[in-house]
Amino acid sequence: MTVVLKAYHNPLDPMTGAPSVEIIGTTTTNSLGFYQFTGLPKLVSGVVGEDSVIYVLEEVQPGGWRDGLDATGTVNGVFVGVTHNDYLDQLALKYGEHGIEYNFGEIKPASISGYVHLTDKDGNCYEPGDTDKTPVAGAVIQLLDSQGNILDQTVTNADGFYEFDDLMPGTYQIKEYTPPGLIDGADHVGTINNIKVGAKGANDLLTEINLASGNDGINYNFCEHLPAELCGFVFHDRDNDGLREPGLGEEGIANVEVYLLDASGNRVTLYDINGVAIGNSIFTEEDGSYCFENLKAGLYTVVEVHPANWLDGLDAVGNIAGVTVGTVNNSNGGDIIRNITLKWGDHGEEYDFGEFKPGSIEGFVHAETDQDCDIDPGELMLQGVEMQLFNSQGTVIGTTFTDVN
Repeated sequence: MTVVLKAYHNPLDPMTGAPSVEIIGTTTTNSLGFYQFTGLPKLVSGVVGEDSVIYVLEEVQPGGWRDGLDATGTVNGVFVGVTHNDYLDQLALKYGEHGIEYNFGEIKPASISGYVHLTDKDGNCYEPGDTDKTPVAGAVIQLLDSQGNILDQTVTNADGFYEFDDLMPGTYQIKEYTPPGLIDGADHVGTINNIKVGAKGANDLLTEINLASGNDGINYNFCEHLPAELCGFVFHDRDNDGLREPGLGEEGIANVEVYLLDASGNRVTLYDINGVAIGNSIFTEEDGSYCFENLKAGLYTVVEVHPANWLDGLDAVGNIAGVTVGTVNNSNGGDIIRNITLKWGDHGEEYDFGEFKPGSIEGFVHAETDQDCDIDPGELMLQGVEMQLFNSQGTVIGTTFTDVN
């Protein structure tokens, strides 16, 4: 640090009306911050006034430091001088006197930093130093004072890193805002000199971060969850084999309602990317597709509300990353796929519901006269004849009677 000693001489300069100024000397502090000027001229009369010399100490603000408080020292145990920012004046010394403790206080800037990243699939936040975490860029971070007033705001960079630097000593808070499309995770108090400093406040808020001069608070971290998705189709399964085959003309069925149940059997409330509730069911698109987005990790059941004028076909369990996850019982009514376990960030696909249109068999019973089995004019149509429908195992599955025609 550089300290400049100046002297103001009276009488006043007749041209400017101000005291003349003479720089007596310039010095720099040693490794202990100590400075000293020796061999100084004395006051002529010992009284500040005519023909006197008034010393001024002026500090050149050192780079990399914040301005602190300055203090006048003493001469023979008596305070002498007036304190201003980075300079001390009205310092009058008699011959042989020694002024001590004319001090300039400086503050080393402090900082608070941390990361925002995704959890792993099991919802675990990563520990400081882990290298395989996925960063969250563009997350809004606010610096608050101890009363909750906003002091500064920044966003995380491509590495998920944020920092507030050049801070004065004090008590701070850090507020994070969960980015759209993510689900809120845990918050972690960081450290100063390897000691945890701070507390968890409300959601996404770290409080009681007490910084002294030169403190660097690190790893004040926030982790977020990547939502899961569960998707599939409702389709016209023309051959009723449970396989969706769009290349064979098995088109989707639009506007069919589907919904989710949680592990307790309750309907799941659905949310948009901003966390706003949007109901508890969705409807298939024109191509028969549906997709539940922004889901928390958990155990789910997907249910189809059977569409009118369709017969129940076979339902199919989908997959997560190529692994079949879930169960279906097509012999018990269908339209429901159970035991779908989703982890954070999972994408479940091809949880499909097959339906088919009703078919029919019809004909006539008549009295045949010429044995050609064609209905000829004049041949009698037989009313009230019992007709039975059999399945492939020979079991009667329907009975009807011919009408008047």
